[in-house]
Amino acid sequence: MRIIWNIEENWFQAELTPGDNWRDDMESVKKAGFKTTGEPLWLWHASKASALNKLRDGKPKSGLVITEVALANYKLLNDQETKKAELKKLFEKGKVAARRDFAGSKTKEYEKDGMISFVVEQKDSGFVNKYVRPAPGKDICLVCEDPLQFYESKNICLWCEQELK
Repeated sequence: MRIIWNIEENWFQAELTPGDNWRDDMESVKKAGFKTTGEPLWLWHASKASALNKLRDGKPKSGLVITEVALANYKLLNDQETKKAELKKLFEKGKVAARRDFAGSKTKEYEKDGMISFVVEQKDSGFVNKYVRPAPGKDICLVCEDPLQFYESKNICLWCEQELK
C-alpha cells in the first residue's frame, strides 16, 4: 500500500495494492478511518494524521510506503493534532478545577434548555444606596418656577426655553 498527498483535495490518499492483498489493504484502511469517494473512482482518503497513525499501528500485509510530500504533511498535521490534544486535556483539567471551586462557593447552577445560568446568593442583608442627589439650585425658572441647574440659562429652564421657541 502506498500513501500519497492529494494536492487538489488536501488529503492523504491510499493506493491499494492490486492482486491478492487488495482486500486486506481495503480492510486496513477502513479500520484506520479512511473514507471512500465512492463510484466511479473509489479513492480511499483521510484528512487527519490520526488515521495514518492507526494505519501504521495495524500495518497491512502488503506493507506501507509513504511519499515525501505526504510525509511532510503528516508531520505537520500530527504535530498540530498532538498540540490540540494536549490543550484539550489542559482545558478539561481547568474545567474540572473550576467546577470544584464553583461547588465550594455560594452560587447555584441551573440548566434549562441547554443553557446554564448562574445565580449568586446575596452576601449582604440589604442594598445600600450610595447616590446622593445634588442640592437644587437657588435660582428658579421665571415661567414654571422649577429650580434651575448650573448649565441652564439665568432665568428660564431648558424645558421652558424649548417650549417658548
